Amino acid sequence: MLNTQRRAEGYPDVLVAGENSTFSVYFTVENHMNTSRLCEVQIKVTNDVNPTFPLNTSAVQIFRETVQVETKWEKLVAVSLDQVGNFSVVFELWSLNELGVLEFSGEFCVLNVQVVG
Repeated sequence: MLNTQRRAEGYPDVLVAGENSTFSVYFTVENHMNTSRLCEVQIKVTNDVNPTFPLNTSAVQIFRETVQVETKWEKLVAVSLDQVGNFSVVFELWSLNELGVLEFSGEFCVLNVQVVG
């Protein structure tokens, strides 16, 4: 995960509900497997202080792309949080296995954000 300047720093950590409650980050998926892979990034939000992964909650956004061998998929996404509180924004990587079933890869990134009133 990278900020809007494509750096692994300076992520938003405090938002103001109703004023600047949207932030943008890049995610990148690289394929080092021997075949192209259909990948899915599910963005989920939780206020659970001890979450287990994958999160047992619906995704607020889903992005899907077939990633060719030794290539990468990079996408800028905007996330909005309008409720006051402390949240973890989770980017989970899912992919189709050999049987064509979507499964959690075990890979994820977490961005902790506080939304104030």
